[in-house]
Amino acid sequence: MGPLSAAPRLSCELTPDAAGRLVSNDGTIDLRWSEKAGSEFELQQAREADFSRPHLRYRGTDHETVLTGLAEGTYHFRVRETPDGEWSEPLVFEVEYMNRGPLFLLLGTGAFVALSTIVAILHGYSQNR
Repeated sequence: MGPLSAAPRLSCELTPDAAGRLVSNDGTIDLRWSEKAGSEFELQQAREADFSRPHLRYRGTDHETVLTGLAEGTYHFRVRETPDGEWSEPLVFEVEYMNRGPLFLLLGTGAFVALSTIVAILHGYSQNR
């Protein structure tokens, strides 16, 4: 078996924000890496930058995977050609959901407006019967 090629390049569909961070607001990320026909790849995820406690997220011949349901926080990913390829440069991204305070305020305001409209319509109807 000959030497393995250089580390694959890991990328995602997220566009960096103004601070240069990759941020997902729905806990979903679509990861892609360089294609090499017939190669098997291993994708790891970790909360720590040093990958001291990595979690295997994918192993196989595909060159893309979609991860969903990620909780808020920072995630580090890396990929390599198996069995002994070099790890890619880590890809770091944040999951940040909308602050729930403004969300509940908006929902409450909408419910109040809808209820007030219904009451006004019913009151007007009863007055003009």
